[in-house]
Amino acid sequence: MLTKAFAGFLKNGNTSFVRGFATIAKKPKMELTLRTPYGTFFDKFDGFQRLITKSNEAALIVSNRSPPGLYVLPPGFLRVKLTTEVKGTSGDYLHLGGWLTIHL
Repeated sequence: MLTKAFAGFLKNGNTSFVRGFATIAKKPKMELTLRTPYGTFFDKFDGFQRLITKSNEAALIVSNRSPPGLYVLPPGFLRVKLTTEVKGTSGDYLHLGGWLTIHL
């Protein structure tokens, strides 16, 4: 038995069903911004595959499709695996710790 609202929906020529809740469009790739007090290395850069940081106590690997969240970066080496050639950088850095925020 069809309800009046659904029958009216079909009379108007709508034959495809649409979900009744909102969806958020997800970016296909994450954008990376890497800043220091002395300058910006990457600004809204999406040509990377993953970010790797390692120390004697911890390791953190964040890919460009990681879930949103707040990550604490341990002090040590920071390696950005690039998918494209970037002039002036190899992707290897030394840092004293910090944090990384991933947004939707």
